[in-house]
Amino acid sequence: MENDGPIPGSTDHYWAVPDAVELNSDLSWFFGSALDLAITKSDGDVEVLPGGDIVYTLEVSNVGSDVDATGVEIEETVPDFTTFNASASDPGWNCVDIVAGSECLLSVGSLSAGGPPVQATFVVTVDSPLLGVEEIFNLVRVSDDGDNGPDPNPGNDLAQESTPIDSGVVFEDGFESGNTSSWSQTAP
Repeated sequence: MENDGPIPGSTDHYWAVPDAVELNSDLSWFFGSALDLAITKSDGDVEVLPGGDIVYTLEVSNVGSDVDATGVEIEETVPDFTTFNASASDPGWNCVDIVAGSECLLSVGSLSAGGPPVQATFVVTVDSPLLGVEEIFNLVRVSDDGDNGPDPNPGNDLAQESTPIDSGVVFEDGFESGNTSSWSQTAP
C-alpha cells in the first residue's frame, strides 16, 4: 500500500492514496471510528411542592464505535429556585456551593465504546416559600478530556428537564389552598 506520509501527530497512522488501498487481515482498519458521549436526564415525571426534592436520574454512555472516552465528567448547574441536596445525591459531586447557579461536577472516569451506561443521581430541594414559579428548568452536560479525539455528535452531550411546581400553597398549619376539609374557629 502506498501512502502520502504519516497523519500529523501520529507515528503509526498514514494517509492512504485513494486508488491504492488494499484491505488485508495483517492490519487493523478503522473507518470513522470515534467516541460519542451521550447523556439522558429524568425527573421521574413528578410535580413537586415548594420544599420538596427533585431527584434527577442521569445516564451517561459512550455510544461511539471502537474508541473509549477518558476523563469523563458530568457537569450540573444548581437550578434557579433550588439548593443542592448532597445527602440525597450520589457521593462524589464536587460543588462550588449549594445555591442556585453553582456548578457541580461528578467524575465518571472512562467509558468503553458501546459499553454499559453509568447512572448518577443529582438531587435539589425546591425553595420554600415559592410563589409565582411554575417550573424548574435544569440542564446537564457530559464531556471528556479530549485525549481520544473530538466527539462528532455534541448534540447528545446535553440533556434538559423541566419539572412542574405544584401551584397549591401550603400554609404553616399544613392546610393547602383549595383544601375543602372542614375547619371552624369560634370568633372571640
